[in-house]
Amino acid sequence: MIDFARALQTILRNTQALHDEKVGVSQSHLRVLSGDIVAPANLPAWDNSAMDGFAVRTKDIVRASTKCPVVLRVCGESRAGSPFMKRVKVGEAVRVMTGGVIPDGANAVIPVEETTIPGKKKVSIPARVAAGAYIRKAGEDVGKGGKAIASGTLIQAPHIGLLDAFGYRKVRVSRRPVVSIIATGDELVEPGERLAYGKIYNSTSHALAAYVEKLGGIVQSQRVVGDGKKALRRSVRKSLEADILVLTGGVSKGLYDIVADVLASCGVEGIFHGVNIKPGKPLFFGRKGKTLVFGLPGNPVSTCVTFLQFIRPAMLRMSGCRTVALKKFHAMMSEGYRKKDTKRHFVRGVCHVLPTGLSVGIAGNQSSGAISSLVKANCLIVVPEDAHELRRGDSVEIEMLDMYGFN
Repeated sequence: MIDFARALQTILRNTQALHDEKVGVSQSHLRVLSGDIVAPANLPAWDNSAMDGFAVRTKDIVRASTKCPVVLRVCGESRAGSPFMKRVKVGEAVRVMTGGVIPDGANAVIPVEETTIPGKKKVSIPARVAAGAYIRKAGEDVGKGGKAIASGTLIQAPHIGLLDAFGYRKVRVSRRPVVSIIATGDELVEPGERLAYGKIYNSTSHALAAYVEKLGGIVQSQRVVGDGKKALRRSVRKSLEADILVLTGGVSKGLYDIVADVLASCGVEGIFHGVNIKPGKPLFFGRKGKTLVFGLPGNPVSTCVTFLQFIRPAMLRMSGCRTVALKKFHAMMSEGYRKKDTKRHFVRGVCHVLPTGLSVGIAGNQSSGAISSLVKANCLIVVPEDAHELRRGDSVEIEMLDMYGFN
């Protein structure tokens, strides 16, 4: 049995990045960028107005005051998509809408609510403003040639907006990891089927599939196999073409825990079996060629926790992500927690934001079969191997369970 840190390092050391490919920007959501995006032009492309108002020359309003407002002649209009094409001359102003191009000669915008309009072609300005007021300068968001998005970034909605703003139609991203899932056990019945006495519904493989898809992966196959070696061997061989094969159940030391033996008979090299953690101690990790193989405990919480701690980082590393860990914070315990062993515990917790900082409590029953507490939790409280008691008020490390929580 190895410790958590060594197990994770071993998995990542055996994980190879996938090749890249070009896809349409609209298909790049939750894909990982495989090269820097360098701005092909300034963003914004030209000076434009941050307000509805009037574009003016500051020299013309330098003496403006409430008692003695300056009246300028309105010579035209600039709105988004329809710029004013002439130069603003002495004593002139141009009506400008938010996003409208600042016309040549003007160097400030007066918001419309700070003016009075004595006539269609006149505007009264009661105060001076500094040059550049309410103007968004060309390139102030991103300058031409600047790094707009770094390689290894997980593309989310704002990134798609930025790519579209630059006019990109396609972008180069890493290939999506392909994952096969096998749930083992004679007791498993698919949801919707009749549940005989002693049987349970298959919940773990569907939860795993949801995790995989939310990370941008592709579920190649999803099977339920009983406790017979022959059927399991047949399913494993069919599934070893995936980038990652995940099996749940059958990895402990019981009479029907056959996964490790079956994997060995299929040519899978076992790299470690057992990690000093709770829940998830029986975790198996191996590989065949480039395919990573994980055997997860069958209890639903153990399955989910080991996926988050080990398979999630492997998927992100395959995808080219720079950071693979869950987001970590420190919080104050709102109650105590004790453990008698020297394992690293991942305790389901509920974190709250208080005026004094983050506070975290325990999300109910911590049994590895109590999936309802995982539903209630928004974080995992990390209890180190050498800690035996956490007291109320102690500072602890927590890992957020938001699947979009990429650093």
